[in-house]
Amino acid sequence: MLLAMVLTSTDSARKRLGRWWKLLHRIGMWAFWTIFSVSPYLGAIHTMEWPDANPLLDPYFVVGVAAALLKLAAWQKARAKRRRT
Repeated sequence: MLLAMVLTSTDSARKRLGRWWKLLHRIGMWAFWTIFSVSPYLGAIHTMEWPDANPLLDPYFVVGVAAALLKLAAWQKARAKRRRT
């Protein structure tokens, strides 16, 4: 995924791919966000007691989730606006 994103990060590739470029990069960024925000806790939940593996105690996790929720809210607002017009 990262290689595909790197190879298509030029203006000419963006023009050739059209709307598929945006889809590739959107899916790639969400995939990387998921990997880096969730994976540290998957192993910890199985090996440690829950209070020690609670992701809500990690400020980076909380900020990451808040950022993702803000991004999702902005996307939904823009989508609703496009549907009204």
